[in-house]
Amino acid sequence: EEDMELPLSDTEQAVNFTRSGEGNPLLFASDGTQVIRYEYRDGAWERTELTWTKSLVTGDAVTFEDAEETADGMQYVMTVDNDTMQCTLTRQAADQAEAGEGEKVELSYLETEAAYGYPLVYDIAVDPSGNYWLMDLMQGMVLAVDGETDETLLEVPAELSLVSSQSMLFQGEDGRITFATGEGEYTVYDSASMEEVGSLNTDCSTENGYALAAVGEDWYQISADGISRMQDGNDIEEVIMDGNSGAMGSPLNTVNGMVPMGDGEFLALYSQTDSGAYSMEHYVYDEDVPSVPEQTLTVFGLTKSDTVQQAITQFQKENPDVQVEFNSLGKSGNEVTTEDIRTLNTELLSGNGADVLMLDGLPSDSYIEKGMLEDLTDLYSEIAGSANYLETIMENTVQSGGKIYGLPVKFSVPLMFGNQDTEQALENLDSLAAYLEKNPDADIFGPAKSSYIRDMLFILYQDEIMGEDGKINTQTLEKLLLTVEKIAENSGEEGNVSYLAEDSVGLASPFVANEDGLDVMSNAVMRQKGLEPETVRNMYHPQGTVGINSASGQKELAEEFVKYLFADEIQSAALNDGFPVLLSALDGKVQEAAAASGNFAASVAVSGEDGIDMELVASYPEEEEVRAFTELCRTLDTPMEQNRIVWNIYQEEADSFMEGSAGADEAAKNIAQKVDTYLAEQE
Repeated sequence: EEDMELPLSDTEQAVNFTRSGEGNPLLFASDGTQVIRYEYRDGAWERTELTWTKSLVTGDAVTFEDAEETADGMQYVMTVDNDTMQCTLTRQAADQAEAGEGEKVELSYLETEAAYGYPLVYDIAVDPSGNYWLMDLMQGMVLAVDGETDETLLEVPAELSLVSSQSMLFQGEDGRITFATGEGEYTVYDSASMEEVGSLNTDCSTENGYALAAVGEDWYQISADGISRMQDGNDIEEVIMDGNSGAMGSPLNTVNGMVPMGDGEFLALYSQTDSGAYSMEHYVYDEDVPSVPEQTLTVFGLTKSDTVQQAITQFQKENPDVQVEFNSLGKSGNEVTTEDIRTLNTELLSGNGADVLMLDGLPSDSYIEKGMLEDLTDLYSEIAGSANYLETIMENTVQSGGKIYGLPVKFSVPLMFGNQDTEQALENLDSLAAYLEKNPDADIFGPAKSSYIRDMLFILYQDEIMGEDGKINTQTLEKLLLTVEKIAENSGEEGNVSYLAEDSVGLASPFVANEDGLDVMSNAVMRQKGLEPETVRNMYHPQGTVGINSASGQKELAEEFVKYLFADEIQSAALNDGFPVLLSALDGKVQEAAAASGNFAASVAVSGEDGIDMELVASYPEEEEVRAFTELCRTLDTPMEQNRIVWNIYQEEADSFMEGSAGADEAAKNIAQKVDTYLAEQE
């Protein structure tokens, strides 16, 4: 894989990546006013403005959705009026690009309005016979329409993609047309006879974008899992490049297209959704590159991590002699069982565990006591000496006896805003219970979900629940459950926090909705009320906490990978799985907010106090709001406990109580018994 320079300017967006009549890579782009044609010829991109397309933009709502070019040079452009949602196809011969405004293709299918509106046809193909192939997103089918008679020749149910920019019709060199007709299945049609002539099957994931390209009898697919080769009617799929080894495996990238340039040589176009940017990679077979890298580093985490995956992609690119294998249970956090942890512990104790461990949700204290984690104190000093980091967060997350055994790659932050008396009442469980006794109808969190209340109170008072001996205090836990029940009753109809009563506070849970710091709804509430967010006891939630297995035989390589996780290119990547601990990357969020100011705003109507409707203007945080947030991050010093099994036990039994199938005392005893038993197994 080699980086390829793209010709797109900052104002241009890719429309389609395909092949010219001569077989050269052909990129169509749009600057909003016209389509630009880029053909890759003799090692350079040739730029041509398709000025005839300027007349197609008849208003602010008209956008370019697709562009195609046939072997004889005829250009086709699909536009959509986003007010009426009607699509229009226009064509122009290449040798007449400067003449006229193009010729509208009269397709009655696009003109026919149904109960749901006009057909949503954003992807087209023109076969060698001049027939039009249309992917109808609303109907979930592919149509073939005769280019001369306007007769519908074929209708086939199709599998749609969740990626909005996804091309779904792919054409072979001999006019074969293929498209997805089921999960992991493509059907191939002969465009001359309109008959099904084969099928392709893939085991690779195509959820995050994919593309197909034909070379002779072979079809090549690129997706997050890599580049694979398939043939019509052959169930065997050969993966010729693993996704972990290239840009296609990066969580930053969405596949936009792939074009073959020769035997074993391809160009692939990627989009980066969050930044609105594009990149291109050149893939070429190199017989000098070993098929199996000389070194293998294994990484394990209970769940997948976008930041870790991005680091793996880049690390392997810079170290082609290293293969990094990232293994996880493939479960969500609340699906992890005690048996899963017990199996992992057995592997680690036997010396068969992964080299690098992502400690989120794992019993790191137990691992430290058993000597299963490498001392990272010196490694941290080396990392901290290379740049400025949030030192307190780095040093406090996984430490014992003055030594550091785990480092958080990212973090998230619970914030609190609202009534000062209520905030003070949340100081401890006793003060909250006393406040509720004095104010029995207090709307502590507004109309928050009971699961939100359940989890947030456990976060706040976990230290009170767990005694100094590490065992559950059942009386305190019972009081917690009763308090959760009372606050949930007062919250009324469940929903997201959308307004604040006079006696309530808002708690913005660890952020994933918006990487700039504040979810837009909570931010809108704070703006309207003139409130400033505060940290919750200076707490932070570590994300992607990394440690090294003390039994690893690859400790030097493991250390190099850990250091790479804290490099600027990883910390600054536009990923939504937490905030960076690298200060320059964190402060970069301020500049991002300044650049994004005014790009998004929505007026949201919500039910206010006493049933009165109110309107909130929700938008991304402003520069000063993000700056204030980054300053708050510098005060964080208390990591939130994140033992996944303890959390699962608590949530399951607390729900039993909330649903009425167990009393508070019974649920508290069950939690204490199960947690104490689990923790005893870790000793």
